[in-house]
Amino acid sequence: MPRFFFDTDDGEHVRRDCSGTVLSGREIAKAEAASLLRDLAHGMRLEGSSVFSCAVRQDDEQPIYRVTMVIEGRSV
Repeated sequence: MPRFFFDTDDGEHVRRDCSGTVLSGREIAKAEAASLLRDLAHGMRLEGSSVFSCAVRQDDEQPIYRVTMVIEGRSV
């Protein structure tokens, strides 16, 4: 089974995945990337904009998928 690497960016810190995760395929890796963004957003600022992204690499190569989430919080 292939190994996928998940590099994340929470707007303040970029983290390169050096160990990777063995998964059964690209569709599972895409779902995992979206799950990682949900986890990153959990600690978001309550006011203003937050941008989170995750790039998926296979076998430590160039990204094969990127997902980005933008969350805006404001008092009304």
